[in-house]
Amino acid sequence: MLTGVLASLAVSLSASGAPPRIDSARPDLDRYLSLVEDVGFPGVVHVRFGDAPAYERAVGLAERRSATPNRTDTLFDCGSVAKSFTTALALRLRQAGRLSLDEPLSARLPGVPLDARGVTLEHLLRHTAGLATDFDSGEVDFESPDEVASAMLVRTPRTPAGAHYRYDNRNYTLAAIVIERAGGGDLRELLTREVFGPAGLTSTYCSQDEDPNLQGKCATGYQRGGDAGLALATPYHYGFRGATGIVTTAADLAAWTRALWSGPLLDDVSRSAMFTPGRAGYGLGWFIEPVPPARRDDLGPIRVHHDGSTAGFDASVAFWPRASGGHASVVVLSNDRFWLPTIADEIEALVTAADEPARRAVLPAAADARPEDLAALSGVYASENGERVIVEVDSRGRPGVGACLRATPLGQEALDRVFLGGPHDPGRSTDGKRIWPRAQSLVTESIFPATAEAVTGAFVGGEQNENAAAFFTDWSALVADLGAPTEAVPLYSSVRSLVDRTLVTCVEVVMPKGRRVLTIQWTGRVEKAVAITIRSRPPVVVTFEPSGRAVAGGGREFFSFRPQGIAPPRIVFGPEPGVLELLDPAGAVGPMRLTRQP
Repeated sequence: MLTGVLASLAVSLSASGAPPRIDSARPDLDRYLSLVEDVGFPGVVHVRFGDAPAYERAVGLAERRSATPNRTDTLFDCGSVAKSFTTALALRLRQAGRLSLDEPLSARLPGVPLDARGVTLEHLLRHTAGLATDFDSGEVDFESPDEVASAMLVRTPRTPAGAHYRYDNRNYTLAAIVIERAGGGDLRELLTREVFGPAGLTSTYCSQDEDPNLQGKCATGYQRGGDAGLALATPYHYGFRGATGIVTTAADLAAWTRALWSGPLLDDVSRSAMFTPGRAGYGLGWFIEPVPPARRDDLGPIRVHHDGSTAGFDASVAFWPRASGGHASVVVLSNDRFWLPTIADEIEALVTAADEPARRAVLPAAADARPEDLAALSGVYASENGERVIVEVDSRGRPGVGACLRATPLGQEALDRVFLGGPHDPGRSTDGKRIWPRAQSLVTESIFPATAEAVTGAFVGGEQNENAAAFFTDWSALVADLGAPTEAVPLYSSVRSLVDRTLVTCVEVVMPKGRRVLTIQWTGRVEKAVAITIRSRPPVVVTFEPSGRAVAGGGREFFSFRPQGIAPPRIVFGPEPGVLELLDPAGAVGPMRLTRQP
């Protein structure tokens, strides 16, 4: 149980290297991360109690093309968490007598308009400057701090300085220019000398660092539209500097929170300034919020936190600096912008929940199962309209659950039920009615002939598309091995990939000596292929866990985990032998009924 979990932080680390009470949460953390990894989440989780890590785990891929896995020391862009580094640098310079938080911008910047002369550095750092920082970015040289500062200050302020909170990255860009002027150097040099080193951070850098040894340690970021580049590739000009642009590890971020609160980096005056909440609960680079009274004995009076997002990356850092027994922190980093807010909240709940039932409320109820218990359920199930689902036993299962089932849908309706948890909605995908006819035409008219000209013509960019050349080579070898294709069978005409949200179509190709599946990734208008992949089996395989819920009539329920807020797909076997029902979790329509084939 996790009652008083943070009160136990003063207890010496056990031989496993974690406080004794985190051991009871470890199975749930392992299971939860296995669940989110299965639905596509890539990232690193680091939980720290006191001076040492209590739990850390990496899941998913740091780079998809090479299938390079994330590691606990993989480098991620932490987005707006960088603001805490900018504020720490300002406070370090204050301690050295080189600047004051309450000095006006006009002390460092020329040409500050009269109506902005009441704005101070502290106003910028607390997002209360009131400036109208919008400007035409196409007309500004972001390598010139003077041009950027002038563009931000030229318009009449929205509100008086200090009167209102308005989160704006450009507050920190302007603050970075002021800090550079006070520090007498480039921000990245000042951060390295005044912050990273004194804080004891060994794996924290500014983006655009040119050290060749770092490239292989970086995750590649992903978002809608695909690859967003390496973590170190984030620009570091004055459109980003100060607000983002820090590349680091989860372990270093956890150590960073402790260095700010209790290390020699900041003196008491600086620390008080950083962690005193202002308007909207924002301090200097952090949000500070009170802990509910019922939890203060465990967690202390305040929770400090900040999230960050940039192209292809998400970050979440939360810590409780005055937790009973010592400092506690939870860091979650991801190189996919689709997942993090929900997952970070759930992980924090697992770590800080008051007792075991509260922890387990985060996870769907599951029942333990052995492979032999599930073997009788395996087979091919078909509906009256020819849709099929292949059910197989996954003997490896998941931590804390045991054996599971794997369901491979063959057909659009089956896919929507198994993969998305609900009935098919033709309007869910753009140009849904055109997708299958277009796919059939592309496969039969361009791919089946197996000539270089026909095949490359199916791809956007034609022969200039490197994916086209690679596919033609693989397809020619397959035709030579299995014979000329005779039929194209639709598996599903449209599905949004949970990994990168691209629109894909899957076609089963019948050949004299076997079958293969073509996965077509489309351009936005479903006119040409961006890439086509040859697979030995359909790409969508969904893991279903045995449910702990009772089913009326004696049937057996299984569910496929989805992060909070996404209804979990559910399937029920029986009570009639050989019958499988795919349920709509919302109850909007009846179940899709399939029977096992001989």
